[in-house]
Amino acid sequence: AIDFYLSGATVTFDGCGGATRLTNATGGFNFPENCFQSNVTVTGGTDIGTGLPFTGVLRALAIPGASEIIVSPITTIISYTDAGIANTAKFAAQLGLEDKNFLLIDPMTN
Repeated sequence: AIDFYLSGATVTFDGCGGATRLTNATGGFNFPENCFQSNVTVTGGTDIGTGLPFTGVLRALAIPGASEIIVSPITTIISYTDAGIANTAKFAAQLGLEDKNFLLIDPMTN
């Protein structure tokens, strides 16, 4: 999960019975067993860049066939718009970023 990276944040898997996991020291997390695709919500934890508690909410939509998911402020915006998964290229184009796949890039490294 990214705001900077969030350590100790709660990741809720909406499509997997509300199962939860905590992010690790670098913001990474694993999907629960037998949960292969789910929208996710991230809350709490500590911003490892500032050391401050994270008080917001981040979201990401399920990505069919993806083995990884990025949760960021941009994926949160997409989750609340009409763009959805099918129209992320259109959303990127509206921002002048046609060559970016916001659902799969880590904004801290790309």
